[in-house]
Amino acid sequence: MLLFVWFSGAMIALMLIGAALRRRRPRVLWRRALFYASMTFFAVLSVISWRASSASASELDPARVEVGKQLFDQHGCSSCHSVGKGLVFGPDLMGVGEKYPRTVLMTWMMDSDEIYRQFGRRPLASGSPDMPSLGVPEADARNIAEYLMSLHEEAPR
Repeated sequence: MLLFVWFSGAMIALMLIGAALRRRRPRVLWRRALFYASMTFFAVLSVISWRASSASASELDPARVEVGKQLFDQHGCSSCHSVGKGLVFGPDLMGVGEKYPRTVLMTWMMDSDEIYRQFGRRPLASGSPDMPSLGVPEADARNIAEYLMSLHEEAPR
């Protein structure tokens, strides 16, 4: 990926230098430069998002995960949601950390109405009821989100 970014940048630079030396600006040159610039932009964007997603998974605090698991039960989340056992009342939360970022999970617990406003539909998962606004304190929501981020679906064998 980084080799592609370097190659695209070098191609853009060479085309622009060539055009400056010839003092011409043909449309083909600018189309190529635009193509390589857009490909470079998307390559850099994908590298940044890949690094951010892999960093978030490795930054889990085991102590907070354990506290979050206990708070998950204390706040009654397990009465509607299962973890790896299929649909109960609300959706199964196994792998939810791969679908949504930590901040979305926290907001969902603190004020689910805000999530429905952000996504523009109620409920998000078809066939599931609306999640009530629980008003979980931010510290508890952070720990529960940490627990949910640690849940990964196992690959089929």
